[in-house]
Amino acid sequence: MKVNEVSTVLAVCLLMATAGCDRIKRLTAGKAGGQVVATVNGQEITRLELKDEMGGFSSQDPKIIKQAQDQALQAIILRDLLSQRAVAQKLNKVPFYTLNSRRGDRTLLAKMYEQKLFQSVLPPTKQEAENYVVNHPERYANRRIYIIDQVVASVKALAGQDFKPLKSLDQVKAMLTAKDLVYEQTVSAIDTVTADNESIKRIDNLPPGEVFYYDQNGAYVFNVVTQVKSAPVTGELATRFALEELRKIQAEDFVHSQIVSVRLAAEPGITYGKGYQLDRPDVGIRSVTAAAAANNAAAAAAAAKK
Repeated sequence: MKVNEVSTVLAVCLLMATAGCDRIKRLTAGKAGGQVVATVNGQEITRLELKDEMGGFSSQDPKIIKQAQDQALQAIILRDLLSQRAVAQKLNKVPFYTLNSRRGDRTLLAKMYEQKLFQSVLPPTKQEAENYVVNHPERYANRRIYIIDQVVASVKALAGQDFKPLKSLDQVKAMLTAKDLVYEQTVSAIDTVTADNESIKRIDNLPPGEVFYYDQNGAYVFNVVTQVKSAPVTGELATRFALEELRKIQAEDFVHSQIVSVRLAAEPGITYGKGYQLDRPDVGIRSVTAAAAANNAAAAAAAAKK
């Protein structure tokens, strides 16, 4: 046996980047409902900005709400103070700031446009969802949950390492110990309802006990499937899951087609410098940011429940 590399898609909920939130706050500050809650050297902090900073946090306990509000307001005050100091030292004039600010503003606007396109797609019908359930038994009637033992270690520390001789997690841990590397042991699960189909197929084709790995957020995750549980999803629950999945698939396809259309239509008006002409104007077209897909998926799930 040998260590296999398997790319798995893990479902995650992402919060909007702080930089993006800051830009939205600058656009909305001072408008209706944005009562001033504090000023920092004359720079207003609005109630709307404070609410956004708290990220929807709520509690029945007024003391807890006040503590959360204080922490959020403190974060805004510190950010404003430090940004004011940076401006005073003309750090907003350096190329690094100009480039990143421009990219950040345009990325945020592009992502907002993508999300608007995403949410404009009509949700699938119940009949479409029921047909999808019937046509994808591997995700519903034959749904499986893989229980997985994992060892997680730094990618940087293992750069260039050959993992093929490793045949078990014990050997993985021995290798890491020999290199005096810190690692974490954990147990995870992969659900065929939400997992990437190709990855599931590759895992199914592995011999029993085979070690496989993938990169995730700056770490190597070594895995061994220890148990496979049958967990069928049927009836209304399967239909509800299918509605969300179909909504995501259909909307992502629509958004991608719109991005391709916009890009190709713009080609005659784009002037390239010498040597920079694209071989194909549609090369590498995808969502503007890596987080956009997750944000769009969350939007689809929310829309499907309406």
